[in-house]
Amino acid sequence: NTRSISKRKQDGETIDTPTDEQITQFETIGLSTSFDEKLEELVAFKDKHNNRCPTGRDTDYKKLFNWVKNTRSISKRKQDGETIDTPTDEQITQFETIGLSKGRGGK
Repeated sequence: NTRSISKRKQDGETIDTPTDEQITQFETIGLSTSFDEKLEELVAFKDKHNNRCPTGRDTDYKKLFNWVKNTRSISKRKQDGETIDTPTDEQITQFETIGLSKGRGGK
């Protein structure tokens, strides 16, 4: 997976793919952090911001917003029967447990 490849490259291991540029792109959109770390960051955001999720207007939380948006999309695709390895079904369940699998207003 991309995160482990990123870590191995940082540790000096030579790996052909993905490129350093691709890893930087992943990190830019918040994909270099583990799922659990992002979930904790989201719970903290919700605690601080009256139990709401980040939006595109939360410029200081753009990576978190992108992660939530992407995870919601993956959750929906998995529910529609698409086979996707990450995040795992267990992680999607954790995500849904804190009420984040649905869009605005819980719809």
